[in-house]
Amino acid sequence: EPDGISDRTREAIAAGRELARREDEGRRFQSRWEAELATAFTRAELLAWPTLSGPPPRLGEFGVIDSISRTMEVNLAGLPALSQPVPTAGPGPVPAGLQLIGPAGAEERLVATGAVVEAANSQD
Repeated sequence: EPDGISDRTREAIAAGRELARREDEGRRFQSRWEAELATAFTRAELLAWPTLSGPPPRLGEFGVIDSISRTMEVNLAGLPALSQPVPTAGPGPVPAGLQLIGPAGAEERLVATGAVVEAANSQD
């Protein structure tokens, strides 16, 4: 019953069909990305970058999160990561998010590093 689904669901189905047609291209990109990160981990124990590329959205603007989230890159590589709030120098009490990324099996290192970051931030 195509008339019984919402426009949003219809759009999601169409997007899924397009993604299925481009799966081989996506898998090649994923392999290159995984190799790039593996090379980075030969030089660093962990990587750090923002969890969001901009300030967190306000409650009514949650749909914006997909366009500013920086977690998909890590998910694509299948690597462990930890995201935690860190204070900002900007106005207001809104924290930024720090994302720590590790190679496969680095969960303990991520948690230990996160604890160090948290302790350093709580000394303020």
